[in-house]
Amino acid sequence: MDRYVDVVVDVVGRPGPFTYRLPDGLEAGLGDEVVVPLGPRRVAGWVVATDVAAHAERSIRPVGRRRRPGPPPEVTATALAAAAWAVASPVPLLRRARRPTVRGAPELPPRPGRAVGELVDASAVAFELFVAPFDVDAASEAARLAAAGTFGRRFLVVAPTRQLAASFAERAVAAGLEPPALVPDGWDELATDRATVGVGGRYAALAPLAGPEAVVVLDPVHPSAREEASPYLEAFDVAALRSRCSGARLVVVSAVPSVALAARAARVRTSRPPASRRVRARLVRVGELDPQRGLEGLVADVLQQRRRQQPTASVLVVVPNAGLGHAPWCRSCGAQLTCAVCDAPLVVQPATRGRPATGWCARCGAVRPLRCSACGGVALRTTRWSVERLARSLAEVLREPVAPLEANARVVVGTIEALERAHANNVVVLVEPERFFGSQTLLAGELLAYWVHRALVVARRAGGSVEVVARHAPPWLEPLLGSGQVLSVLRELRTERRALGLEPLAPSAIVGGAAAAEFLHTLERLGYPNLERRELGGGRWLLEAPSALDLRRALGAVPRRWDARSLHLELDPREL
Repeated sequence: MDRYVDVVVDVVGRPGPFTYRLPDGLEAGLGDEVVVPLGPRRVAGWVVATDVAAHAERSIRPVGRRRRPGPPPEVTATALAAAAWAVASPVPLLRRARRPTVRGAPELPPRPGRAVGELVDASAVAFELFVAPFDVDAASEAARLAAAGTFGRRFLVVAPTRQLAASFAERAVAAGLEPPALVPDGWDELATDRATVGVGGRYAALAPLAGPEAVVVLDPVHPSAREEASPYLEAFDVAALRSRCSGARLVVVSAVPSVALAARAARVRTSRPPASRRVRARLVRVGELDPQRGLEGLVADVLQQRRRQQPTASVLVVVPNAGLGHAPWCRSCGAQLTCAVCDAPLVVQPATRGRPATGWCARCGAVRPLRCSACGGVALRTTRWSVERLARSLAEVLREPVAPLEANARVVVGTIEALERAHANNVVVLVEPERFFGSQTLLAGELLAYWVHRALVVARRAGGSVEVVARHAPPWLEPLLGSGQVLSVLRELRTERRALGLEPLAPSAIVGGAAAAEFLHTLERLGYPNLERRELGGGRWLLEAPSALDLRRALGAVPRRWDARSLHLELDPREL
């Protein structure tokens, strides 16, 4: 008797699934990677359903071979559910869940079953929120909770970056736990139950640990917790779908959770701060700097004071911009001017005889007039605190080498990437952290609090201090530095948005690309009355719906005839 399977093929634009016949003697289970014929080619694919009924009169081509075993069925179900939630092809997610090619890896048996990509509302999954002390990183707090048995014995940890994942693994071992398996390197250890704790980057929720008791998400507000390419997915969304498919608890651990997560949490637990809090944090407004000595004088004074106590004291100065150029900002709305082609920050090209000042994009080379795309204003200001300029001026004032963008020198000037790489510094100076993200959105406020938190973590490890130099400091920043009560700040941000009529935030999507008009025309013919459409210009449209489920149901109803090269579909865009 012939046996049939459904296979999603690894092809851009038309993944299927397609039905294939299993030849005699070949076993392929759910999630297994196989090689199948597609037209004149042979391509890789993933089995998403076994024991499929097929019409006998149709000529169905056979599966070529089983390439590698797949993860547990719940992982394949998570990948398909996440693809449906992101209104995207499941191929990138199935690639993330595949087994790495390792010589001598154990043979895993095929698993029967069917993984239907149903539309599961990731925003409706209940979760617990553990708020860490403001000067303690989420990796350390999660390791402490894990050692106390809060997550059980089998759990997955989803971190926004590999560095934070490795930090959790190191602290978990120091707390007395068995070494966790890093994802994807420890794929076989998790699949064969030689390890019961998995930790990795934002797709660690697709690790092959069967039946986890909990899925733990660290710092979901971190910029790297969002996939910027198709599919547009938050790490929290993938973790929520994995917890639903596995029947596991969903837990968020962060010192700075987002406003939305803090409001939606089913249970909020706040950890007590450490007994000895040694971090001194101070807010310095730009207008309070000595006009003769400026920022360089402030850094010199603080460093000199520290070196009286510790001669080898180090300092990290974090500024919004790298390079030599001036970054333009709109005086009216505070938005950073970006390139209309690739959305990278612009650099001011000074005016010359017969030509006004223009904005130049260092990424793609485009040149555009200096006009704010958000409000149309032409009144601009520029920042003089870029990495290379400040490194040169600090070297003259301190009379010692200053290393730009290097984390192993005693005096370092860098961007937020240097702050993430830093382990411990006696002095951390954040210069205009309200400009790190380049906008005035709710997310920018959350990230401001997050980067201040990261500075406190780096300074606390060395028993140091933090100086925050701000030009337009929000009213909640100074109380936050003194008390570390981040939940009250999040409530204030939410109240402020509600007073401005911006709450609740309507689920939205931006559609662009060469096929955007055809996509919207097809969507209009399907007839979804609750979907509102607005043109943004530049071949882009904004779509809004009453709920995230309604939005994704409408977008998913359009047949997928276009790939990400011709249709750009961004869900819940950051600029809103």
